[in-house]
Amino acid sequence: MPEHDAVISRWSTAASFWEQYREIIRELFGPVSEALIKDAEVVPGCSVLDVATGHGEPALRVAEIVGPAGTVVGIDPVTGMIDTARRVAAQRPQKNLRFEVAKADSLPFPNDSFDAVVCRFGVMFFPSPIDGIREMLRVLKPGKKVAFAAWYYLDSNPFHYSLARLTDRFAPEPPLPPDAPDAFRFAVPGKLRDIVAEAGAIDVG
Repeated sequence: MPEHDAVISRWSTAASFWEQYREIIRELFGPVSEALIKDAEVVPGCSVLDVATGHGEPALRVAEIVGPAGTVVGIDPVTGMIDTARRVAAQRPQKNLRFEVAKADSLPFPNDSFDAVVCRFGVMFFPSPIDGIREMLRVLKPGKKVAFAAWYYLDSNPFHYSLARLTDRFAPEPPLPPDAPDAFRFAVPGKLRDIVAEAGAIDVG
């Protein structure tokens, strides 16, 4: 099975878990969503793309920020995740939000479509991060911002570290190649920044 298909398969299997604990995860990662919203300069009236939205966050939160004058699109390659996001969105009063199954490296949008692009804990799993980031820059309007969130080292990440200690005891996994799609692919400071710059972004923070 190709590496990217294997990643999608793992996330498809996990979709029900994320749906079951959606509210807990939303609260846990809420501060990260707020940081992305701030860094991408999302304000009322913006058009925003959320790449690798998973079960719908931070797209659902962004929809509250941009208000009825704005629009939000959340995309993810995992159909089960998008199905969950759509069910949740259907129960919300906001009508400025939609979800689509799509991959980061082949976004189904014209050039210069969005005022902001956000990606929370997704870029690490792109089959080609530079291709995915180039696509995000392509659909971003000139002068606007993309904001990423990526995991830091495992030992400094309580969310993953506690789980990893248990799974490694009973089902240890072999070490991955240095650039394999993995939660800690961009833990090394500056690694993601360099790839974003290589993809063509300017004023990379």
